[in-house]
Amino acid sequence: MKGFFSLFTRSAAELKQVRTLTTAGMLMAVAIALRSFSIDITQDIRISFSFIPIIAIAVLFGPVVSGLTNISTDFLGYIIANHSAREYSVPLALVTLLAGTIYGIICYRDDIKMTPKRITSICLARAAVVLICNLCLNSLIIYTSYVNRDFSIFNSEMYNAFGMWML
Repeated sequence: MKGFFSLFTRSAAELKQVRTLTTAGMLMAVAIALRSFSIDITQDIRISFSFIPIIAIAVLFGPVVSGLTNISTDFLGYIIANHSAREYSVPLALVTLLAGTIYGIICYRDDIKMTPKRITSICLARAAVVLICNLCLNSLIIYTSYVNRDFSIFNSEMYNAFGMWML
């Protein structure tokens, strides 16, 4: 458990270096540019490759830097290319923070060599973010915020309604 928390302290220590901030800033600009080339399917669903620079930040600098960069990218991308008819959603922003943190937890190591094990961990991190954040948490937040505002998260009917909605 000590090794898990040291992952966060090492990543937070990276924020004190100018090299980290400039590299994260440039990769964040690439992520915002890739986000502007996304394919909007609906106002809530889009296909984008802006996760690639975030994974690069997670590999280089860890969960704290990648989480903060991911939430900053989400906010700046919303301001720059606002295609949504809705206001900025803080719960959805927290999901992007969690996604960047998951990338950092799974992908951050001392060596940055691209080995088959590293590529497998990157694919595993992407699958975990898609499953946990994109499918489950985003769907739950969109449902509770926009579809059914009377829907209580701590209600026993939540599991039935959310399960039926996912089907």
